[in-house]
Amino acid sequence: MFRSIFTIGFVLLLWAAQLQADRLFVPTDFPTIQDAINAANDGHDQIFVADGTYYENINFKGKAIYIGSLFSTTGDTIHINNTVINGSKPVNPDSGSVVFFISGEDTTSVICGFTITGGTGTIVTAPGEPPARVGGGIFCYNSGARIINNKIIENTVNSPDNDVLGGGLAALPITSTAHVILQDNQISNNTLTVTADSKDALGGGVELMGNGMIVNNLISYNSIVHNATNRQAFSGGLDCFSLSTDRRKVIVESNKITHNSVNSKSNIENNLSASGGGISIDGSYGSFVKNEVSYNELWANSDKGAGGAGIFINHAPDSLIIEGNIIRKNAIKQGNGFAGGVLIARNSSPRVINNIIEGNSATFGGGFIISGGAVQLINNTVINNQATSGGGINVRGTSTIYLMNSILWGNQASTYAGIQLEDGTVQAAYCDIQGGWSGTAIIKDDPQLSDSFTLLDSSPCIGRGIASFDFGGVIACNCPPTDYNGNQRPNPVDEFVDIGALESEFLKTGDGVEEKRELIPANFTLEQNYPNPFNPSTTIEFALSKSSFVTLNVYNLLGEAVVTLIAEKRSAGDYKVNWDASGLTSGVYLYRLEAGNFVQGKKLILMR
Repeated sequence: MFRSIFTIGFVLLLWAAQLQADRLFVPTDFPTIQDAINAANDGHDQIFVADGTYYENINFKGKAIYIGSLFSTTGDTIHINNTVINGSKPVNPDSGSVVFFISGEDTTSVICGFTITGGTGTIVTAPGEPPARVGGGIFCYNSGARIINNKIIENTVNSPDNDVLGGGLAALPITSTAHVILQDNQISNNTLTVTADSKDALGGGVELMGNGMIVNNLISYNSIVHNATNRQAFSGGLDCFSLSTDRRKVIVESNKITHNSVNSKSNIENNLSASGGGISIDGSYGSFVKNEVSYNELWANSDKGAGGAGIFINHAPDSLIIEGNIIRKNAIKQGNGFAGGVLIARNSSPRVINNIIEGNSATFGGGFIISGGAVQLINNTVINNQATSGGGINVRGTSTIYLMNSILWGNQASTYAGIQLEDGTVQAAYCDIQGGWSGTAIIKDDPQLSDSFTLLDSSPCIGRGIASFDFGGVIACNCPPTDYNGNQRPNPVDEFVDIGALESEFLKTGDGVEEKRELIPANFTLEQNYPNPFNPSTTIEFALSKSSFVTLNVYNLLGEAVVTLIAEKRSAGDYKVNWDASGLTSGVYLYRLEAGNFVQGKKLILMR
């Protein structure tokens, strides 16, 4: 699912922009990055920083400028490692964030290609709130930013007196609707520590309290150490939070959120002391798609509650979509654990489709706990989760669950290995549930899954799903048009929908399984054009391992687009494109394929 988090996608865009902007160089023109920012023209200039370690705490000062390492012009990731902004020597210890966006910036303010480290956070007092120390690496306040291709690592926010938020980054657009774009970054080994009573800790890696796009980041090994006695700790990796009266939109896509942890010593009563080992989404709407959430952990006092080792969802509307994720091997290691995989709480009603929930563990609800709300669970594969009670799904509160086209198998518990219904209702249709369940067209046979969670040719789940189902006129659930891998569902030549997150590569007729479908490429690839050199036409071949929106462009060496050969969604498969370059001059050109998270470019030579 994931490629290298650092891409050269931004480089071509820069080429054209650089032709019109003034470029300021550090340390050639200015000894420090802040000196260059102070001299830069708002909305116009670009700052390029040579390799080195810069002990600074930089402030964008509201300017729409671009600040980048030499990675910006070369695409060589070594410059990300070698260009370090170290914020460990702030002039004011209460302003210890490494990078500040605090003067109304938006996504035209860009930082790209740095290692951002050594930050200790900034004391801020939001209207109506007590002081907090926030944003170890980056702090956005009532402002937006575009933060791309950086390593935000080893920042520490530690306070004996205040709440702490955002070990790597805190974005708090309290009174604004600013957007933060966080893309292609590594956010790792950041830490929040709180020792004061009655203080909270939120977002070991990232705290986002507003609108944002969080795409293709590695968020890993961030942690919260919470020693307060009567408060809570949320989200070892990523926390997306907005007030219930002011919902904000978040798009969280194609991230790897792994090995984050929350360790709380709180003795809080009647609530969770630790939640969201990987991620929390509280009060926000939008989408959480194509992410990996794995090996995250929660630790609490042995008699206290911890919930959602993988994902904690709270106060979420029905406009929140949880789709195409793999949520695996998350665990509540100590405490009264609720939901190893996903905890959906407090009247949340997200649509949960095409997910693989595998190998998670907790006391209650190894895979899911759903407490309150009306939740659609469609085409999910929930397997091999463990709990003392409710191995697959635990349902409680006033919840109503609509379960369709889903597999629940291999889940283990002392009681209720598959589904535990404490309260509420579960309506099921066209599912494979170990131990069975009342409903329409329920089977209870081994789904026969491969190690990659696909259905083997002998699986009883092939062709046993349904395109849509009306649950007694209350709600109609619709099968998603693509599967976990983005491939069309059902197959174009197969009228039968499969059960589970992945469509089988085998066909089924009314009499049973028949021949194998046409093989799908294992990987995304872009081939060298042929012939090369060419005159006047050449062929470009590429392969898609899953359905994707594809763009295939040709550029000249100035980074200017010459022609767009493809800009449309295409199904998985092999493709050939012929390009006739009649009318162009001889020379070297670049062709570049973008398909989902796959980006690759190659050279071609037109020779008259």
